[in-house]
Amino acid sequence: MYQYSSTGFLFLLLDLKILALPKHNLSNSLILKIQDTFPFSLLMNHLAHIFLSGKDRNVMMGNLIADFITGRETRLCAPKFLSGIQLHYAIDVYTDAHPIVKLSTKHLHAYHHKYAPVIVDIFYDFFLARHWHIYAPQMNISTDMRTFINNTYNVLQINQSDLPEKLSKPLSNMIKNDWLFQSTQLEGQKKVFSMLKKRANFENNFTDAVNHLLEFETDLENEFNLFFPDLISHVLKFLESTSFNSRNF
Repeated sequence: MYQYSSTGFLFLLLDLKILALPKHNLSNSLILKIQDTFPFSLLMNHLAHIFLSGKDRNVMMGNLIADFITGRETRLCAPKFLSGIQLHYAIDVYTDAHPIVKLSTKHLHAYHHKYAPVIVDIFYDFFLARHWHIYAPQMNISTDMRTFINNTYNVLQINQSDLPEKLSKPLSNMIKNDWLFQSTQLEGQKKVFSMLKKRANFENNFTDAVNHLLEFETDLENEFNLFFPDLISHVLKFLESTSFNSRNF
């Protein structure tokens, strides 16, 4: 069993450098250039990326850490994680171009402008948690979300020695503060956006984000449920087209 602090995952956010540029609507090459400039990514829809990794633990690790490393630091990762990093970028590019995601972004654009896609990503993890029982079988996941997250933390701990050194502290804090679970809860989302507000060095309305989640909840949830099956189908085709050595959770 893991013990978590009452403040959730706020300490982890203190380890991250909040970017003034979203990764959405950017080419893959430009994403890599941005990552080379800034050491950490703002995107925090980690649950969806882990969920979409299939049964290979190395793919899951690469898919998770891609948001925490620069393009140059990819070379420092164990080769076994590179397919997962590639999958991560494939998910991001497909998501950014999907018309349903763009529709979700439009709901928030008047309030959050160019940061609306980032907020949609975080909201979509919230809806994934709500509909876990529907989508987990489609990815051949037989465990409930709580067990799945605990298994993920175990994999992180096992593979920590194969990661760039700078990931040790933020990933340890992710486990300690139960970030993956907390970010799927309404109160946890409030804490995320409150901390982003304090840490960001650019004008934003992050503290109002959860109010906008509640305001547009029906539309956003419906759009998520239209989009996510498409994303699962895209990912399964990607996984089938790539040779992986399956290691079950």
